[in-house]
Order: sequence, then structure tokens, then C-alpha cells
Amino acid sequence: MREALKNLPSGPAAAAILGLCLVLGLAGCAPKAPLQGTPTPGLADAALTAGYPEMALSVADRILASDPRNVPALVARGDALYATGRTDDAAAAYRRGLAVQPADPAANAGLGRILLRTDPKAAEALFRTALRGRPEDPALLSNLAVTLDLQERHAEAQALYRRSLAVAPDVAATKTNLGLSLALSGDTAAAQALLRPLAAAPDASQQAHDNLAVAQILSGSPPTPAGLAAQTATATPSAPAGGAYVQLAAADSQTGAEAVWQRVRAQVGPLLAGHTQQIVAAEVNGRTFWRLRVPTASRAEARAGAVL
Repeated sequence: MREALKNLPSGPAAAAILGLCLVLGLAGCAPKAPLQGTPTPGLADAALTAGYPEMALSVADRILASDPRNVPALVARGDALYATGRTDDAAAAYRRGLAVQPADPAANAGLGRILLRTDPKAAEALFRTALRGRPEDPALLSNLAVTLDLQERHAEAQALYRRSLAVAPDVAATKTNLGLSLALSGDTAAAQALLRPLAAAPDASQQAHDNLAVAQILSGSPPTPAGLAAQTATATPSAPAGGAYVQLAAADSQTGAEAVWQRVRAQVGPLLAGHTQQIVAAEVNGRTFWRLRVPTASRAEARAGAVL
């Protein structure tokens, strides 16, 4: 038993994971262990939180085998599938939950998270339904704001980002999204004031660098070639082999990428004259990103950011 528990996480999740291992029959606490006892959705959630999505899926499926209309188990199944990149199967699990309880906040939030990239209007409706049950959930508020930005309803989005930050003021991703929203709505000075310290932080995300570059471009004062190259050198997702280009940003949806390009063209179109402006989809760890990029004549030109 000591060997089976050796690699369990410490901290608040440990007790829940210990209970989960006992339900699974130990065997190294592996997802394929023979199921024993009575698992609960809470144990599936604990497994997912601890980084064991396949184990969470095993628990959820055990519950659903005897109780196929168990909404928390359906949500747990959806969450586990989403964590492993199986978004179509995850969406099906969330929809099964919504067929039983149409107002369930977790099922609405889960399906909204999947539709966010392809159908922001449908995702908006789902997040609004979820918020009726969890009105101060910072993640829901921020996700709803993203759907509004994708529909170019920036003022509404910014109000929601600020509500989210009032509840969870230290979430850098929400601040980064707010900065991009400000830039897209024309308030580039406020956007840069918000994004600069985020991009300068030692643990800054690439999205913070990308959004700052967009804000600078939209302000009419684009970053220097060296600065742009430094900001985009490790852009998410990474550059494919064999291509030479400057990448300006990476968006979570084609709609969002097109909105950024539209504003870039309006503000600094002459600087891009003679260069093709591309939006290229890329799959990274089961997620789709849309790269905004400008092809260049050579790798040296790309490294210098010469198009600007």
C-alpha cells in the first residue's frame, strides 16, 4: 500500500485522492485498476484536479453505468474528456447533462468553453445561463467577456472583465484579455498601460506579449523591429519548420483573429503594403489557435521584423 501511495500529490487534494485510490482498488492508483466500492463525482473532480484525467473518466463512467442521468458525473466526464483534448466527446457529455438539467451551471459552462472558439454567440447564451447559478464566478465572467469581444461588443466585455477582476484581482489572463479588448476598442493608451507590466513580469505569458504588440500596432506606434521579433519569437503556437514570417499574435478563434487583422489594416495598412497578411490555423495539444502572420522573403528578414 505504501508503494501505491508513493506518488500521490500532497496538500488539500491528498485525502480525496486517497479515497479515490481506495475506490479504485489501489493497484498503484492507476486508472485501469479494478473498480470497487461506490465512486462519487467529487472523487472524479479530485482526480482531475490532481492531474489524472483518465482516472477521473474511469470514475465518471463507473457512476454513469448505473446512473446514466447523473448530471455531476456527466459534467465530470465532459471535464475529463476536455482535459485530454477529446472535445467532441466532451461536448456530447455536457449536452447529455443539459438534456437532464438545462440550467446546470457546470454543464452550461463546459459546453460554452468548447463552443467559444467556433460559435461565440451560442457560447454567450450558455455562459449567461451558467452565471444565473454562479453570478460571481470569475472564470464565467471572463469567458462571457471573451464571447462579447469576439462579437465586437467591447464595452460590454470590458465591464465583465472588470467584474471578474473585482472577485479575482490577481488573474493575469483576465487582465491580458482586458488589455486586448481595450486595444480593439480604440483605447490603446489604456491597453498599453495595463499590458506593459504584465509583459514585463518574469512569468509573463506569450499572450501578454502578443496583446501588447497588437496594442502598439493599433496605436500607430508599432514596436521596433527588434522588439517585435523578441515579443513574437516564442509566440503560441510555435512556428512551423520551413516558413519565414513575422508572427504578430495568436488568437483562440478565427473570428478573433480576423477582428485583430481588420484593425491592424485600418491603423497601419501602409506599413504592410506588399506583404500578404495571413491567418493560419494550428493544432497544439488538442487546441486550435489562429496565427496572425506576415510572410517574409527570408529567415533573416523575419528575425529582424523587417516588414515593420
